[in-house]
Amino acid sequence: MVDLTMTQIRVLAALFCFLACQTSRADLTLRHSLQMKFGALLPPEAVEAAKKQMVSGFPSEVITRVKGDKVYSKSGLMTSIVDCGTDQITLLNADAKKYATLPMADYPGNLMQGQTAVPPAVQKMFQDLKFDVQTSKTGRGGMLQGIRADETETVISMEMPGPQKTTAGFKLTIQQWIASPEENNRIPAIGEFAGYSARVRSKANSYDVIRKVFSQLPGMAEKLQAPVEALLKKDDGLVLRMREAARAPAMAQLFQQMKTAGEPLPAGFDPDAPLFEVFMDLAEISIATIPNAVFQAPEDYHC
Repeated sequence: MVDLTMTQIRVLAALFCFLACQTSRADLTLRHSLQMKFGALLPPEAVEAAKKQMVSGFPSEVITRVKGDKVYSKSGLMTSIVDCGTDQITLLNADAKKYATLPMADYPGNLMQGQTAVPPAVQKMFQDLKFDVQTSKTGRGGMLQGIRADETETVISMEMPGPQKTTAGFKLTIQQWIASPEENNRIPAIGEFAGYSARVRSKANSYDVIRKVFSQLPGMAEKLQAPVEALLKKDDGLVLRMREAARAPAMAQLFQQMKTAGEPLPAGFDPDAPLFEVFMDLAEISIATIPNAVFQAPEDYHC
């Protein structure tokens, strides 16, 4: 499977900021911490290469601030300000001290120009891809940071034919602990979040952005439409904790066969371990007043 470019990842990050865009009654600040861990299934050289890419690409936290019609979102190097009243998005580049404002109808547009063309063989791979999303409530619940939460599990499976009629697969399991609906009345900030989240689908057509992002991968956008719509049907509550675990079942099966055949595996190697895991936790939620300047490009920035 081909990795997304950092431009595409940042576009998707801004998309989810846009999805949070709804007029709210009070100011709202959310901060989530992020951490990624690699499993023993990956070779050490692959882990080192991934860590080097993450230095500038993977954020340690995601900050979202909402004030009226405006949403500020910072995720690593990606900072965006969406104005839902004018349907415009402003992208900030802290390194160059530059900013650009464009209509959401044109987003991501210019950002996708100049992307490397996808080879025909890779196009064929994505056309053969089978994509499935299953979401269910586990029935587990509890208190997180004084907030009652219920657990939801989403399993995203991707399969594509490999050589010699084998199947290469990838499975992503996402466990989310979402604030229970009864917390909306008990905790003002939770209720504030639920208020604009419940109305989000009337404001944005997320698939249109997804289609643009994956426009260079023929057949991919069409396969993503139904899964993305399924994901957006999840609870509107605030995610307090999320755990993602990525696995390659075919690869794990191969190592299990080696073990059964008596072939030695590296010390401490676990063939059932995830390729990688992502951990996200709510670190801050507040309805304190946010200065208007937060939703404007800094004075020392230029177009």
